[in-house]
Amino acid sequence: DIYVSERGKSGEWSNPKPLGKTVNTTYRESSAFMSADGKFLFFSSSRPNGFGGSDLYVSPSIGKGKWGAPINMGPKINTEFDEDSPVLSFDGRTLYFSSKGHRGMGGYDIYVTKYDDVNKEWSSPENLGYPINTPGNDTYYIVSPDKISSYYASVKAKGVGDIDIYQILPLGEE
Repeated sequence: DIYVSERGKSGEWSNPKPLGKTVNTTYRESSAFMSADGKFLFFSSSRPNGFGGSDLYVSPSIGKGKWGAPINMGPKINTEFDEDSPVLSFDGRTLYFSSKGHRGMGGYDIYVTKYDDVNKEWSSPENLGYPINTPGNDTYYIVSPDKISSYYASVKAKGVGDIDIYQILPLGEE
């Protein structure tokens, strides 16, 4: 299930509270990401009536920490296999996510799709390619607010542990 904790003025975090039955079910819900404007909650769920495995869903905010009914993001995004780690960029139109079902290098690969405001639909997902994607699992891709660097989690042969966090810097920087 997905829980929320809020940071108070003193810097301390509140006890985690479940988001409620609109989002949480008896099935697996994970990888929640709230849009920068707080209007949308993206997450992965294995609830029934999806396209298979874990699908990506989006719930609109209905105010006061409450979320509307989750909407499956459809067959352009979801496949018969697992989708996970949705991250909406600060522009509010670019979504990064990981999938085992779209054509990739193996494991979870990271994809990007853009929302078309005119046609009200997401573009066909594009694989971010090598060297970001590998035969292992590559997930949780996020671009910094200043768009200078990005971060993601990956399982790489020369990593420190099982899953490590990597930073991508502009060319020429270390």
